[in-house]
Amino acid sequence: MNLRSVLKSALGQLPIAVAIGLALVVIAQLREHGVLGLLAAIGTAVAVAALPLISAVHGPKPPEALRLPGYRRPLPVPTGRGSQGIAGVIVLIVVVVMWRLPGWVAFIVMVLAGLGLLINIAMAYNRRRARSRLRAAVRTAVEAYGPRFVIYTGRRNDASYQLTMWIPIVERLGLRYLIVLRHQDAVRPTRMITDAPIIMLPTGSDLDAIMVPGLRIAFYVNGIAENSTLVNYRNLTHVYLGHGDSDKELSVHPMHAMFDRVFVAGQAAIDRYSQAGVIIPENKFMIVGRPQMADLDKAVRPIGEIQPPRVLFAPTWRGYNAQTTLSSLPVGASIVRALLDRGAVVGFRAHPFSWLGAGERSEITAIDEILRKDREATGRPHRLAVEHRDESVADAFDNSDALITDIGSVLVDYFATGKPYAVVLPPGQPEDTARADLPSTRAAYLIRYEALGDPLLTAQLLEQLLQTDPLARERATTARYYLGDHPGDDQPFYAAVHSLL
Repeated sequence: MNLRSVLKSALGQLPIAVAIGLALVVIAQLREHGVLGLLAAIGTAVAVAALPLISAVHGPKPPEALRLPGYRRPLPVPTGRGSQGIAGVIVLIVVVVMWRLPGWVAFIVMVLAGLGLLINIAMAYNRRRARSRLRAAVRTAVEAYGPRFVIYTGRRNDASYQLTMWIPIVERLGLRYLIVLRHQDAVRPTRMITDAPIIMLPTGSDLDAIMVPGLRIAFYVNGIAENSTLVNYRNLTHVYLGHGDSDKELSVHPMHAMFDRVFVAGQAAIDRYSQAGVIIPENKFMIVGRPQMADLDKAVRPIGEIQPPRVLFAPTWRGYNAQTTLSSLPVGASIVRALLDRGAVVGFRAHPFSWLGAGERSEITAIDEILRKDREATGRPHRLAVEHRDESVADAFDNSDALITDIGSVLVDYFATGKPYAVVLPPGQPEDTARADLPSTRAAYLIRYEALGDPLLTAQLLEQLLQTDPLARERATTARYYLGDHPGDDQPFYAAVHSLL
């Protein structure tokens, strides 16, 4: 926070401080607290006015390391917000004390509380000056630990589902590695999904702390702009992993060209870049399949022989603009009721981001309630979203005989199973051009969003998906195009990583 912003914030809080000060002065006079009470009131008003300065003293958060051998975390110091909270408590205490007790007591309380606040600010100032020592301590511990690669994300919020997709895969390499974050809010959800060392480096210069001998690769699980800060370190090989392959627009973002290597599932992804006009040199691509789908249960008999069939309903999230509005969750209740009418066992898996919005959570709850009532009435072992929220995609696939989903990575990953699947087309997408516009639907049974209200059309489609399966022969060809020559095999990924190491 620079001086200009500090002064601007201070001026913004000045009316509040004046109002509190005047109120306390009135209280002091009414209660006959005398000069000491008056001083306590004025001091409290000054504390309120100084709140923005408290944040400025603290500055950016210091580097932090969790589970890093050899690193001793320093004593915690309240952040700027924490100190502001302390100041707020001081104000409250002084007001209460002044109302109930003599003015000299209020003055002593204010002095003691003010000293505590000053000690906190002094510790914060010392921590800020010691930032280079903290960075050096992190570097020493990282160098002793000897990581060969890092998994990096600059997301400000929770990226745990994207990390969860890759952490079990890279751990099979048997090499030491770090997870590097840039924001405090991402630390807690990340530490819940892994035992690996986690380094939180808030500023760009803090990244120097992990540049140790032996570190070779930086992996990226998303394509956000803040990844570019680490990409500037050219002593590493920067590899874009992403978090799934699909026909969504983010699968071909021009930003991916900044990486040294782009790991793709199959030839379909490479073609998608060129078709979108995103120019990336051919030698940057490495086809690695989808190692997450290794050891999946494959289809062993025709779907029509399975009674009752287990159908996984896995809608994507609502998206963030018109091009990514692909979710069938709003019409999910109609889909689930149609499956129940056919006698299917339904597994419902909501997208991790869908739990974050109140509207989507209500839709998830409504679908879960439909399944719960049918389970109680019929005994069919439906799998509710809330009960299996932490279930992996692979486990959800193994607990299914067919899939209904949207355009997204779940669809492409399911190709590795060889099982039949249906796709709910985005609103307004014509069925006759869907397979050309959205190539991942070439072997899918297509459900028009607008046709879900027609029971006859829905019944006909479910007959194809769960009984006759006329597209069975097309699935193998589509799977090879999207997942490489070895769908469901993790060896191409490990071979690619070892070649870079």
